[in-house]
Amino acid sequence: MFSNIFRVGLFVIAVTPASALGWSTKELRLLAIPDEVTDIEMGELHGEVVLTILTPTEVSLFRFASGKVTATKGVGGQQLLLHDLDGNGQNELLLCTSEGVQLMRGTLEAFGDALLLAAGPCDALVAIDDDGVTALAIAGEEGVKIVRPIDGVLSFTDWPTPSPVDLLAAKGKRLIATMVGSNQIFERTALGPVTYPTGGAVGSLTMGPDGWTWTIADQPLLHNTSFKPLELSQVPTSLASADLDSNGVLELVLGYDKQIAIIDGEEETTYPAIHQPAHLSIADIDGDSCPDIAIAENGAGALLIGDCGAEPIPTEPLQLVTEAKVPAIEPSERILLGQEWMEVAVPRGESIAIRLVDAQGWTSRFDALGLPPGLAISNDILHGTIEEPGDYRVTVTLYDDDVPRVPASGFTIHIAEASEEGSGIKVSSPEKQRKYTFFSIRSCMAGVGGAAGLAADQGEWANMSNGYSLAGSPAFSVVCSGGGQTVRWLGGVDTAPIFVFPYGGSAHVLMGILGMEVGNDTAAIGPYASAGLVMATVGLRGVWTPYTSKRGRRHGIDIRAAWIPAQGQAFQAMVLYTWSLGGFHKNKV
Repeated sequence: MFSNIFRVGLFVIAVTPASALGWSTKELRLLAIPDEVTDIEMGELHGEVVLTILTPTEVSLFRFASGKVTATKGVGGQQLLLHDLDGNGQNELLLCTSEGVQLMRGTLEAFGDALLLAAGPCDALVAIDDDGVTALAIAGEEGVKIVRPIDGVLSFTDWPTPSPVDLLAAKGKRLIATMVGSNQIFERTALGPVTYPTGGAVGSLTMGPDGWTWTIADQPLLHNTSFKPLELSQVPTSLASADLDSNGVLELVLGYDKQIAIIDGEEETTYPAIHQPAHLSIADIDGDSCPDIAIAENGAGALLIGDCGAEPIPTEPLQLVTEAKVPAIEPSERILLGQEWMEVAVPRGESIAIRLVDAQGWTSRFDALGLPPGLAISNDILHGTIEEPGDYRVTVTLYDDDVPRVPASGFTIHIAEASEEGSGIKVSSPEKQRKYTFFSIRSCMAGVGGAAGLAADQGEWANMSNGYSLAGSPAFSVVCSGGGQTVRWLGGVDTAPIFVFPYGGSAHVLMGILGMEVGNDTAAIGPYASAGLVMATVGLRGVWTPYTSKRGRRHGIDIRAAWIPAQGQAFQAMVLYTWSLGGFHKNKV
C-alpha cells in the first residue's frame, strides 16, 4: 500500500519574503501519501531520522537516506508517537489503536511483531514526565489513563475527567485534555484540575509561547490560556509548535489552504505547501541543526527543508500548468501547455516533480508520451530521477470531457552531465501564447428531462379565476458554450410546451436558444432567450455539473425559468439532467 511513497527531490523551491524569524525554507520536496492518513511522526528511530505514516489499516516507515519506504506492517490506528520510554537515548515507535497502545518492534528494514503495552481503546496518546519517570497518557471513553512502563512493569494512575476525551497535549509534567461535546479544556495539576473556556469545539491543541494554544473550527483565530487571542489571515487546518530558530521561544506552525504559516510573536510568515495540510511534524532530518517540517493530507504530502542561515534570496517555484491560473504553489514563471514548446534543463541524477492542473486548479486526466527512463506519472505528478543524458521531447495532452483541452504541446527535457557548467532547471521565455478567440467553442451539453407551463386563458392574471392552462411534456436540449473562461456565450436548441389561445390548448415546438453565462466548468448562471415558429421566451438558466464520469465527461443539472411575452402572463419551467458532449477548441496563435 505504501510502495508508491517516494522522495521527489530538489525541483520545487519555495522561499518567502524576508522576516525577523531566523528560519525559512529553501526547498519543498513532494511526498506521495496514502489516501487515508491518520497521522505522521518525524524523528529519530534506530539512529536515523525517519518519517512514519499511519493509516486505519497500516503503519509505514519512510527513510530519507534512501528516499523510499523500507518497512510496513498491517497495524493501523489513530495516532503515532516517537519517544524515549526508558531513558536510554533511543526512541520507540508507539501506536494508538482500537486495541490499545502498541509498541512496534523491529528494524529500519522490517517491522517485527507489535507488543501491546496497554489494553483498551486508545483515542489519543502523549508522553509526560510523571515524577521524573516517562509515562504515557492514554485517552479513551472513560477518561485518561496514565501508564508508567518502568522496568517492563506497567503501573496505572487514573486521571478522572468529566466526559470522554478526544484530544491530549503535554509539555513536561503538564497534561491537558479536551472533552467530547465540551467547550472547555481540562488541565491536570498538582493542586487539582484546572479548566479553561475554549470558545468552541477545539480542532488542534499545543503548547505555545503564551501557554496552551488551540484552534477552533471555522474560526481564523488562535486562542490560548493567556487570553491573548491572535487573529489569523485564514482558518487553520492544523497546528504545531517548535523553537524553529533556536532562540528559546516557541513558534507556532499552522496549516492553511495551500500554505504553511509560521507565527513568531504577532508576525505571520507564509510558505507555499500542499492544498490542505491536516498533519504536521517537525524535526531536523539533515543534521544542520535547523528544523524541517513534514506536512500531509489524504493523498498528498511535502517536506519543507529548513534554512537557519542567511536571509534568503526571494525566488519562486516552477510548475507546469495550463492557461494562467495557478494551484497550490504560486510561480512567477510558468510553462503553459498550449503555447510554444518549452525547454527544461536538468542535471543528471537530479530529481524533478511537475504538477499538471487545469485552468481552475483541478487535476485533469492527461497523457504523456516520450518520457525518458526514470520518469513516471503518479496521479497529477510527473516525477522521477533521470540517469541517462540526452534530449527528450515530451508531449503532454490534458483532456476535458474526453476532448483534448490542449493538444500536441509539451516540453523538451535536456539531461546534462552533472559536471556541465550552467546545468540546472531553466525555462525558456515563450514568444507567443495561445489564446481563445470569441468564437472558440469550449463545450457542448445534451440534456433530457421535463418542461411545464402555466398561463391564464385570456392572457391576464385577472382572468385566472375564469380559467387557466397547464401543460407539461418531456424536454430535450443541446447547448454549446464558448468564448472566455469565466464569461461565456451560449447557443443551441431545445423543445418545450407552448400555449395556443383562445382555447387554452398546448403544443410542443422546437426552439433556438441564445444567451450568456457566468461561472466555471462546474457551475454557471445567466440569462437566455429562445424563439420558435409561434413563440419566444426570455428567462434565467442555471447549470451545476459537479460529477465526472470514468471517461472524464461532466454531468449534472440544468434548470431554467422563463416568461412567454407574446402570451401575456404565461410562464415556463424546465429541469434537465445534462451530460457533456465534449469541447472543441479553435485556438489562434
